Amino acid sequence: MGRLVRAAFACLTASSGTAMSIPATIARLDADVSRAYVAQALQRMATDPAWDARRTALARIARHLDQHSTPIDYARRRALDYTGLLPDPRWETLLTRTGFRRNRGTLRSMRCLLFETISGRPASTAPEHYAPRTKDQREAFADFPVLLTARLSAELHLVAAEFLTQHGIDEPVSWQPPHELADGLDLPGPDPDALPRQSLTDLLRADIPLGQAASQAGMTLDSARYLLAHYPRDTSNDHDVGERLRAQLPAETFRDLFVDRGWSISALALRRGVNRRRITTLATAYGIPLRDP
Repeated sequence: MGRLVRAAFACLTASSGTAMSIPATIARLDADVSRAYVAQALQRMATDPAWDARRTALARIARHLDQHSTPIDYARRRALDYTGLLPDPRWETLLTRTGFRRNRGTLRSMRCLLFETISGRPASTAPEHYAPRTKDQREAFADFPVLLTARLSAELHLVAAEFLTQHGIDEPVSWQPPHELADGLDLPGPDPDALPRQSLTDLLRADIPLGQAASQAGMTLDSARYLLAHYPRDTSNDHDVGERLRAQLPAETFRDLFVDRGWSISALALRRGVNRRRITTLATAYGIPLRDP
């Protein structure tokens, strides 16, 4: 639903103040949305109490684009070949630089994130070999911001910049209209940038699922994903925590408790005051196979 709403808003913004029809706007933007859905979205918004504020916001954005344009030629970017985006050798380098765990599922999500960021199009229109097709793949990509760290986000930004350079494009990786365009408007919902990021991060570190963590932090799931994507976690001190855990739980002790005595991952995490992710990461580092729950 979020993808369709974004596409509808893009079409409405492009056609604002012009005689361009909805079908013409969809074709101009090469949007992955139907004429009927854009019309339906407009009809729903027009009957919403916040319609006046939303209409003003759309008009402001359209006017800003008319006056200043954008530093990105999105039509050119949509025409690029994204088949080789984040090839395996570059992914290996990324893993080495970030310490990220090897997983083909997260590689798919990384490619999807890069595709959406660079092209401005939804991941569903990405090349066949990494576009999310199944429900599990779509959910994994939607929740990928949970795995984003400041280091990984910076590395993905570098990958995107390299991709553009390879295609002879000298533009910023991404762009968005200035937030000031929403000043003074009574838009529905809280300002997502003002939501309690630290509370959400603390709940996730306690291994609480994203949906529950968002609810306990007093925000919607979409807002939580937004915060994690735009304010990725700073894990600069993770190395020190990992080293302390290794010292407290050396390989022989880990094997004795987990393999010989049958302790669970949760029990080990509780004993050392860390989350389960750190224990499973340590097991992988020690070469100790994890058993089914």
